[in-house]
Amino acid sequence: MRNIPYVTTAVWALAILGAARAHAGAEQAVASLDQLTQGYNLISFGNTTFGGNYGDTQGALAVNGNLTMHGTGQIAEHAGAGAGKPSLYVTGELNLDSGQYTRLKNGYAYLPNATGTWNSSTKELTKSNGGVYSAINSSDPLGSTDPRTTQGSAPWDWASLNTSLVGVSNALAAAASTGTIGVSGQNMTFNANGQTSGVVVFTLDANDFNGTIYDANGDGVFDQNNERISNFAVNIPSDMVYVINVVNFGGKTLLDGINANNAGADNERLLWNIAPSNGNTGTVTLGKDGSYFNGSVLAPLVDIKNGQGTAPAGQIIAGSYTHNGGELHYADFTTPASFSAVPEPGAWGVIGLAGCAVLMACRRPRRA
Repeated sequence: MRNIPYVTTAVWALAILGAARAHAGAEQAVASLDQLTQGYNLISFGNTTFGGNYGDTQGALAVNGNLTMHGTGQIAEHAGAGAGKPSLYVTGELNLDSGQYTRLKNGYAYLPNATGTWNSSTKELTKSNGGVYSAINSSDPLGSTDPRTTQGSAPWDWASLNTSLVGVSNALAAAASTGTIGVSGQNMTFNANGQTSGVVVFTLDANDFNGTIYDANGDGVFDQNNERISNFAVNIPSDMVYVINVVNFGGKTLLDGINANNAGADNERLLWNIAPSNGNTGTVTLGKDGSYFNGSVLAPLVDIKNGQGTAPAGQIIAGSYTHNGGELHYADFTTPASFSAVPEPGAWGVIGLAGCAVLMACRRPRRA
């Protein structure tokens, strides 16, 4: 039997080492994201608009810009942001329609630059045009104080938060795909290719679509070998997170014409990563009009909007956000307990094995 050259052994060992580090790095990135999102339904780094009979937002909102609310609706209907954090945090102006009410259900608001007149008895901030922000439905003790001065915790460092989230997004965008997307019976399918734990990375490229026809083999030819996608639903196994890297969807719609009302299972561990480096320059729209859009969205440098009447169900981190009708549903992005900011024990074992192999290959004497 021919001996494997030592340099080949070293290269093989280094490949194992790199794969282990990449696996641990992806877990570290999503674990960091879980901590950074801070329980908010929406974190927008720019201006944000809710319109088109938008209904309610189930979770808390944080906007580093102006927030414009058209019509009457309720914020943080199901969940606040947690102790010491405002459920409505707007660093710019709060714009409301004349005579319309925006009500906070849970928690309190921090609106340091909002204009208007505060009435502590009715817990209302009345704008000059008669639009009203009201905390009358909130039982939080801070809800009855002027939202322009009340602050349960120190303001965020928005620049630092943006840097951290952009770093996570770029790291995931650069990760190699370990899973594959296909079609079966007009349903989009996700194959983890034998992986049973950790982060599985998928790539969804707009260039692989011709309407709802999907080029599953990626040969660039749309023929009888391709299939139509009608439905989107993903069932994520326990102890796993699915990351879908979105590619070339700038100015386009994710899941355009595809029904996502059947959510699947455990979508709180589904993350759509939308980075400009992957061809996502221009506004990216979430979902078929009137359908659901399931999973959280990480797009700190991209302008995001929902399809008309589409109800996103997850957490959204966006450069700016526009909501056109439908409710904004809250589903907290979570990671399995095995995920941590350091490689899990199994990864350390593979790294150690790879290191030993490198040392043995380098130290073993050559034969004459």
